[in-house]
Amino acid sequence: MKSKLFFIGFLLSFCLTAFAAANKTTAINVEKLNAEKDYLNVINQCANPKLYNKILDQALATKDESKKALFAAQIEETIMNNPSCFIAAVTKLGNKKCEIVEESFIKEPYFYPRHEIYKSLSSAADYASSCFAS
Repeated sequence: MKSKLFFIGFLLSFCLTAFAAANKTTAINVEKLNAEKDYLNVINQCANPKLYNKILDQALATKDESKKALFAAQIEETIMNNPSCFIAAVTKLGNKKCEIVEESFIKEPYFYPRHEIYKSLSSAADYASSCFAS
């Protein structure tokens, strides 16, 4: 009888430990998924040209280098991972703003080498008709 109770206690303890370990793994995976979701939201912001225009205006207007670096990170990640969306959004802003964005963030990038930025942009189907092609 004692051995049965001991066995049931051990089994219960083992199950609770396994459940607790599985719970930690799930929590980490949820955090990772939320981080991935946030990243995808950043690189897909250009799908809304009005919102992206505001982001670019803020990026161009800021004098604070740390804030400018954060905007540059968003812009460069968008270019590297979603160049067609970036080109479409910036093209809708007109040639003047397109040239300013190019001068501020593409010709002098913060994080990626310039040749990689232009390589990514040129991989987009609508690159030839964009202001970046000139």
